[in-house]
Amino acid sequence: MEHVYIGHERLSVPRLIFRRLTAEEWQKRMAYVQKKRKGKALTRQTLEQKKYHILPTNLPQESFGQQVYELYSLRWPIELLFKA
Repeated sequence: MEHVYIGHERLSVPRLIFRRLTAEEWQKRMAYVQKKRKGKALTRQTLEQKKYHILPTNLPQESFGQQVYELYSLRWPIELLFKA
């Protein structure tokens, strides 16, 4: 995908950032997923996808790195404040 458009106006150049989770992060994620799925089996493809953190962004490529994940993690508490 080259650009994102709404109507005739170009909004951004989207990017996907993939980061492989650490063993600890993956274990936490799997515990959450298994609790939510109530013991239902996961496909091999789903298990593989759960090993990665995927972020859609329109930030410039120079901004990539650990800072992107730190900023993203700050986003959720802010959204929860507005949701309450």
